[in-house]
Amino acid sequence: MRSRGYNKRFELYESTSVADTFGGFTNTTALLTTSWAKIETFNPGSRNNNSSEFGLLDANNALTITTRKRNDITYNSETQFIIYRGDKYIFSTSPVNVNFEDREIQFIVTKVANLTANLTGD
Repeated sequence: MRSRGYNKRFELYESTSVADTFGGFTNTTALLTTSWAKIETFNPGSRNNNSSEFGLLDANNALTITTRKRNDITYNSETQFIIYRGDKYIFSTSPVNVNFEDREIQFIVTKVANLTANLTGD
């Protein structure tokens, strides 16, 4: 894909536990990176997309994200999430190496809630 196709930015966050001063742990989030991507709404009617295969019950809140493959980022659906346009999205699929060319990765994310509840890990 030409660089013009990557015209939207998303932020990748990770939730971690940090030791507090009282011998316990507290949950916090950290910004890992901000990346350019091609972001489209998930189209369950497409012949390449079957929403039941991805476990999506409501495809209205799903996005397909295509971005350049970066060696410095390892995507993890357990602890990471994406913020796009003020909304939190969690991974519905693992990243897929598009056409096995090691240039692009693609994954599907699902909207969770608004941003005020997102950064607290809710």
